[in-house]
Amino acid sequence: MAKGTPDYYKGVDIGYQDLAELIVHHEYDTAQKVDIAIQALSEVIVRPIYGGANSKVVTNIGVGGGLVWHVEVSGKGMIYGGILIVSSTTTQKDMDVRLQVDNKGIADMSWWGLYSIGVTKEHAYPIYLLTYDDTLFNYAGAYSHGITFEESVKVGTWCHDSPPYDVTARFIYSLIT
Repeated sequence: MAKGTPDYYKGVDIGYQDLAELIVHHEYDTAQKVDIAIQALSEVIVRPIYGGANSKVVTNIGVGGGLVWHVEVSGKGMIYGGILIVSSTTTQKDMDVRLQVDNKGIADMSWWGLYSIGVTKEHAYPIYLLTYDDTLFNYAGAYSHGITFEESVKVGTWCHDSPPYDVTARFIYSLIT
């Protein structure tokens, strides 16, 4: 290793990495080999390898009076996005739209709640509003991308007693390979 200031005080540009060696380019030096086993590193970031995008499409009829999971995915991965569309013959503004990640509810808000506080932009909340029509009783929401999961992810709705409603869900995700 070069003499002088220890490399953890200099900016290091990693130009090439092999399992056996790490070649770094210092600001003032030419390429050097570094024994990573004895090098003091404050942080190493490893990016998982995600597979290709997968899609689940579900069209079904929900019945009021409880929780219905429309999409369920098991494994470790990332959400790329998705939409949930609900139509009914009566208002569903109080229906909760839910997203559960690793058996923990991370998003749970009614169509009216999303509408009343203006959650219409991606990443404002894990679920954001696309359509709110309480005259024709059509509602649509989307799921923000980039949310990771270790075990599972579920998309669902919960509502009080109501007549049956139509649900179309498209959920796009990737699993780590």
